[in-house]
Amino acid sequence: MTEEGRVPAASLAASAGVRDIPATSFVVPPRRGSLIDRDRMVKSVLEPEAPILEVVAPPGFGKSTALVLCAEADDRPYAWVQLSEADDDAVHLGRHLALALDRLAPLEPADGARIVGAGRSALGDIFPALAGVLADRSPCVVVLDDVHHLTSSEAEAGLQMLLSSVPEGSTVVLVGRRIPIALGRHRMDGRVHRVEASDLAMGLIEAAELFGRAGVSLDDEELADLVTRVEGWPGGLHLAALALHQGRNPRSFSGADRLVAEYLIEEVLDGTEPEMVSFMEGSAVLDRMAADELDELLERSDSSRMLGSIEAHGNLFLIPLDHDGQRFRYHHLFRDHLLQRLRRDDPDRALELERRASGMRARSGDVDSAVRHAVRACDRERAAGLILGSVLDRWLDGRLGQVGEWLDLLGTGAVDEIPEAAIAAAWCAVAAGDRDGAERSCRAAARFADHGPLSDGTPTVEVALAAVRMLMGSRGVDRVVSDAEVVRQAGGPGVNRLWALATGTQGSAYAMLGRPDLARERLSEAIDAVGETPYVRAVGLALLAVLALQDGELATAVTLSRSARSTADAHGLECFAPAISVYAVDALVAANDRRPGDARAAAAIAGATVERLGDLSPRTALLALILLARTAVAVGDRPGARRLLGEAQEARRRDSSASALNAQLAELESCLGSGRDLDRVDVEALTVAEQRVLELLPTHLPQGMIASELHVSRNTVKTHTASIYRKLGVTSRADAVDVARSVGLLA
Repeated sequence: MTEEGRVPAASLAASAGVRDIPATSFVVPPRRGSLIDRDRMVKSVLEPEAPILEVVAPPGFGKSTALVLCAEADDRPYAWVQLSEADDDAVHLGRHLALALDRLAPLEPADGARIVGAGRSALGDIFPALAGVLADRSPCVVVLDDVHHLTSSEAEAGLQMLLSSVPEGSTVVLVGRRIPIALGRHRMDGRVHRVEASDLAMGLIEAAELFGRAGVSLDDEELADLVTRVEGWPGGLHLAALALHQGRNPRSFSGADRLVAEYLIEEVLDGTEPEMVSFMEGSAVLDRMAADELDELLERSDSSRMLGSIEAHGNLFLIPLDHDGQRFRYHHLFRDHLLQRLRRDDPDRALELERRASGMRARSGDVDSAVRHAVRACDRERAAGLILGSVLDRWLDGRLGQVGEWLDLLGTGAVDEIPEAAIAAAWCAVAAGDRDGAERSCRAAARFADHGPLSDGTPTVEVALAAVRMLMGSRGVDRVVSDAEVVRQAGGPGVNRLWALATGTQGSAYAMLGRPDLARERLSEAIDAVGETPYVRAVGLALLAVLALQDGELATAVTLSRSARSTADAHGLECFAPAISVYAVDALVAANDRRPGDARAAAAIAGATVERLGDLSPRTALLALILLARTAVAVGDRPGARRLLGEAQEARRRDSSASALNAQLAELESCLGSGRDLDRVDVEALTVAEQRVLELLPTHLPQGMIASELHVSRNTVKTHTASIYRKLGVTSRADAVDVARSVGLLA
């Protein structure tokens, strides 16, 4: 980390949140020596110079190959992103794009900090930062290959941000079998150039060169007839060349559809040595591969020779992923067919190879691929275990969308049938602030009370449930203490991965209950044992700073708060909602230390994060809001303090079990007046977050769309709406709008 505590450019690829993204982004893909020049096609693609290039065609039309040829003819550098199902998570997609742009030129530390770190929002942080990064590297070309993998609304919204801000001279290229991104507005503005199958089709001269390189001799009539019947389809022509090289009749091919492709592939494979066919079928289990990986997967030692042999025979359906000829993938159409053959002819081998592949990818840290291989191996228990083992990591780096997608892959009944799936779903719901979903998943997991050790090392389901519930805190702060103790008693820090988190959580609960000695003891134990969990260390130090401040030990509080803030900044926790107390404490300590500028800066970070807590932890929100209100008083901002007091009162209504916080709130109310006037229907009665929701109520947008517009969860919008109704004394949306307008809350 740099002195500023930000992610240095040189280490972006090793940063949390990007280190498990496969190496499928590069500057310019390597050119195959056997590719033919296609000047006409390249000219038709590049000449319009539009900021958005849309390349859409069925498999086998050479979409990626066309862009490789364009890159060679273009003076601009190309950043290439090979998309997969994992990129449907908008946070993952944004970081994948950042990795590709980082390879054009290393990211500035400030940009890296906005993109990588816990709690980063795809639409609020990552894609706005990417727009600036792209502008800094302009003119350039960003190629998003296989964009048809993107189906989520948030992934599309992120890309729309990027497409709307493509700087002059640069181009973003969307390549896929279909383009799931709405481009109508950009098309009306003349910003889109579309390339279709007809633009990529081969003519007679190009086809003649292709057949010549394959060693196939055709007269003019045969060539013209074949090109016409295959409709210029590059993939079909290549497959036909391979088949004709083996003595097939050129009159037997027609059309350019998938059935013909399968027929042509069968023609090619029928003339290939059985050992090579078996190798290709087995290697197709991996979506990207290297010789050493194939040796492990297939239990052989000659994979390098076999890959070289495939290349030597001119099979363009083996595509290199680097300039060194070390990593490859098959063309999607070719790979799909190989896998169909494998599953049809040897289903037991197919399942075994998928199981091995899952283990290999898990050991390399590629959890997404490991889960998908396990599902294809029909091993839902293994897949659920992999998901559970990565939930906390995804919680910290913000890629919860992946977890939800993985759980969907297991099927609708998995939560009721597999304890790991139930616990993983509960963790996911807690992280998303979905209290109802968490409770449902906990009830499902409770049915497995007698289940032995879970795959993530948790000894029992009871311990796992206690860990989930201690973070939910839905049964009061006293139960947080007891739930955390259940987790602590399951083993010490050397064997229990949740021990430090449980100990720190218990210390926080003791502080909220007015038991400072026990709080200090637990927080200190957690900090000493924290290991690789900076969140626990940062929050623990911050809460110790609050306790020191309460004892009048300002110097100690300053030292502890600075250490907490340094840890949080170094690991990018400023957007991570559970770490909000670090910045709220830093604000109050700075205010007491007569550093009003630092106090306001820290308070701004904490204030922006309050809404991210959602329904997860009202007591944490209450603590932060009290600290921020006290900060506002200390720097002379009494209107701000009164607004924060109103928000704190609302948080107390949701959870009033923290007795020490209730006493602090009462003291604050006394300082600012009785607080009763805050219940009147006026501007101060609504929190900033509630006001934002209120302003969208007249639009008649459903709650889900309001949540998308404000970049919060649907449950958060639901909570704010209920609070608005209560404060305005109404029971319907229409009445809320009428009353708000009558008192000046709405225009």
